[in-house]
Formats: sequence, structure tokens, C-alpha cells
Amino acid sequence: MGSLVLVVDEDDRERRYIGALLAADGFDIIQVSDSVAGMVKVTTFEPSLIILSVEGSPVPVSQLVRIFRRISQAPLIVVGDSEPTGESELMASGADLVLPKTFGAAELISRSRMLIRRGGEVSASVPESNVSPPAVARSTHAALETLLSLRPSRGKAAA
Repeated sequence: MGSLVLVVDEDDRERRYIGALLAADGFDIIQVSDSVAGMVKVTTFEPSLIILSVEGSPVPVSQLVRIFRRISQAPLIVVGDSEPTGESELMASGADLVLPKTFGAAELISRSRMLIRRGGEVSASVPESNVSPPAVARSTHAALETLLSLRPSRGKAAA
């Protein structure tokens, strides 16, 4: 069994492509099409790596990175075309790596393996958490509430 990777991407074609690349290299893959489903999967399956690509999301990607970081310490790759200032903001928000949408297959695979390897070294040196399952559930609930509060309401016309 390979390392578990969660791919969160609203674009079906891109999500399937990333999933297929990593699965062909021995990773186990969970794919979801939105960030809320991704947060649920993070808390349920505790992936070794999260790949987040949510361009076009009504919630700023840097905010999503912060929310994912609150509920998981798994390495996080953001895939997307961002300005250099956007990349530094994403890294400051908690992303471990930002790749352009034009990434190469070998680059994605090698960087995924490197981050998982480094993530394993970090988690091996950190003592067991004394956080109880209800505390994790409260943290996840708070993160989901934050995300939902940032979404524009669907029935309201834009001002």
C-alpha cells in the first residue's frame, strides 16, 4: 500500500489527471471536487499529502490553505497559476509548495515523494498529541464554519 494522497480540485479533468499520475507511481489516491469534501476526507483518512487546486473558488486559496492547515499537518501542494506575490502569500498561509498548472509529471511525482518523506521525518519527531477525538471534531467543525461563512450566498444578486 502506497502513501495516501488527497487531491482537491474543482476541475474534473485536472483532478483525474493528477490522480492518475500519482496512482501510476504507486500512491493511493482520494479525489474530491470541492474544499468542504476535502476537509471531511482529511479528518476521516489523514492523508500523507494534500494537493489543492481550487482556482475559481469563491473563497481565496490562501484562506483555504489556512483552514486545511488548521485540521491537518500533512504536506500541502497548491497547484495553480499565481503571481509571484500570490505564491509567497500561499507559502505564508501554510502551503509547502506551489506548482504552476503547467507542472511536469516527473516534477509532481518527485516533489510529492520528497514532501511525504520530509513530512514523515517531522511527524516522527513530534510526540503523540493529547488532543481527543471530540477536540478534533470541534476543530474540523470550526474550520468548516469558517469556510462556509466565506462563501457568497447563492440567492443574492451581486451588488
